[in-house]
Amino acid sequence: MSNAQPSVFFPALTALMNDPQVIEIMVDGSAHVYVDHRSDRKLKDVPSPYASDEQLLAEIQYFAAYMGQQMSAENPILDGHLPDGSRVNIVLPPISPVGPTVTLSKFSVFDLTADDLLHHQSWNAHIRDFLKACVHAHLNIIVAGGANSGKTTVLNVLAAMTNPDERVINVGGEARLTNRRALLLEPRQSSHPEGTITLSTLVQTATRMRPDRIILTEMNGVEALPFVEALNQGHHGALATMTAESPLDALQRIELMMNMGNASLPLFAIRQKIASGIQIIVSQQMTKGGVRRVTKVTEIVGLQDDIIQTQDIFTFQRTGDEGMVAQGYFTATGAIPRCLERIHDAGINLPMELFTPQT
Repeated sequence: MSNAQPSVFFPALTALMNDPQVIEIMVDGSAHVYVDHRSDRKLKDVPSPYASDEQLLAEIQYFAAYMGQQMSAENPILDGHLPDGSRVNIVLPPISPVGPTVTLSKFSVFDLTADDLLHHQSWNAHIRDFLKACVHAHLNIIVAGGANSGKTTVLNVLAAMTNPDERVINVGGEARLTNRRALLLEPRQSSHPEGTITLSTLVQTATRMRPDRIILTEMNGVEALPFVEALNQGHHGALATMTAESPLDALQRIELMMNMGNASLPLFAIRQKIASGIQIIVSQQMTKGGVRRVTKVTEIVGLQDDIIQTQDIFTFQRTGDEGMVAQGYFTATGAIPRCLERIHDAGINLPMELFTPQT
């Protein structure tokens, strides 16, 4: 079944899945179908292709079988991925009284490049060049942002900057990698606990597979502990995404998730691991008008008085609105990155003009 095309699953949705303007599909029972449309990022009603809840449920159970599950009233929730990387969330009655629901977030068929992000005003050339140097120098980078902010897009652009010959272990399944030695590890849910494979287990497994890099898409739970510990054990060049609205929020969430993984670990030890394991946080936000932008590039510089110390290297300065679109400019803050020594040791010389604030 590994060679199945996405249309084999949820065949009634094939037309919507093949429409490049449709980003997300929401099925709230067989009678109600909505899509998130690329043109204006608003929900639009579309005619339902389902004749009954039974037809919808049959497609759901076929997909659940592919994921190694049997869905029922006792096991009513499933998160999974289609073979093309699209995310699928399913909720059954009685949790969803309206009927079986499917939320399908399509994996983008558009492979955006670093220059595309320039064109879309998502970052500027200085941010691009600095982050490219960080990737080449094997710094560990977290891309943090809210829902639909473009985190995975930025992750994919950064991943495309890696050496194509590197062995990259992709844990989670949402990154689109072109490395010829890239390997995907996906979690598996099961009705039986012994059949469940968690992200935490996969992160630990990835460290034993001789990776040049580990990429973790959507760090969201106890997997943060083995991931950050791996960074402290010499697994450099890692990339990850997580949901957070700011660098401070990201650090606090990582602390919380690591504590969930081991409640007996002292807070000082957690912060010490974060400060030594992670070098860069890229904050990504959807600004007013639907423009996705890198709003901050922040460096973690160490631990002082039990507090993780950071400095912003680049920021997006909002100047106002033009119509319904936020306007502004990217600028360096004037702070000189501590990681420049590692970048220089990797044979990369960045011009200091990159870090001069725009006036």
